[in-house]
Amino acid sequence: MKAVVGVVVALMLAVGIYISLTGDSAQPTAVVSPETQPSSPTSTVEQVTESPAAEIESSETAVASEPAPTAQIPEELAALAELSGQELMSALMKYSGDSQAVIENTLLLIESGLISIDERLFEFGGNRAMSPMGMAVMFSLGNLSAEHFNRFLAAGAELHRDDMNSKFVAMVDEPEVLNTWYNRVGYGPEEHQEMLDGSLIMGNASLTNLIMQDKNGELDNLEFGEFPVNMVMAQMKSLEPVNRKELENNFSQAEPGTERIAAELLVARYQRNLDQIEVLKRYGNLDDEQRKQLEAANEDLLKSIETVNAFAAEFNG
Repeated sequence: MKAVVGVVVALMLAVGIYISLTGDSAQPTAVVSPETQPSSPTSTVEQVTESPAAEIESSETAVASEPAPTAQIPEELAALAELSGQELMSALMKYSGDSQAVIENTLLLIESGLISIDERLFEFGGNRAMSPMGMAVMFSLGNLSAEHFNRFLAAGAELHRDDMNSKFVAMVDEPEVLNTWYNRVGYGPEEHQEMLDGSLIMGNASLTNLIMQDKNGELDNLEFGEFPVNMVMAQMKSLEPVNRKELENNFSQAEPGTERIAAELLVARYQRNLDQIEVLKRYGNLDDEQRKQLEAANEDLLKSIETVNAFAAEFNG
């Protein structure tokens, strides 16, 4: 399997696991408009609505008009708009070269009117799919910048308070974007347990701290659920430092131009594992043996990050 594709598939599986933990019965709920909802004192991100998972609309549903073309883009990038779905996502990865460039080029295609803000880039099954903003959250490993967030919203992306939306919020750990997204869709105490468990599964320390500190989850005696704790502990117990031969094999099979993305996503995934360890040690009800396992996993992950970074620099050099 191509190196970058393998990492992306792993991320998709993480989202899929989180989806399986909760039902899919929640229906999209209109968000209170920015004019009637008090602004967050810690956030300056625009308050608009967006759903990163594009839902199939019925023929009777009015479709929002596309934004007027505003961007002038290279012909080679514009040609990618002839593709769709996973082919488009793969081509963007190869063309762009790094994760942030994937997001920027996706926005340029949207802003130029060449692809839809609701383009279905990856199918999760049923009527659930990943839209461009969902892809941006994934490729940034949650570190979606406020600038990119605002541009998606300005291009017509919508936030809904629904099941799939919560899965992507659980990945967002850029504080400014996270606070705005979480507050604008109106999550409250009834969702805090679900989002807390999601923060552990996704390795999102920012979301964990938001719930436990800012939302008083610790005072309310919230705890991680048994299933996500057991799942993460099993994962940590099986961790070993990354094997250089395996890295050589994966990178040698990567599509030309995607090696940097593969390295970025792999390191970011290890960082997510480190965040899982951090929040479990701080908020988890663990015994001494479990804490020792986490310490050992932490050391292995740091070694793996060092190995991948060194190898990627050598490979690209």
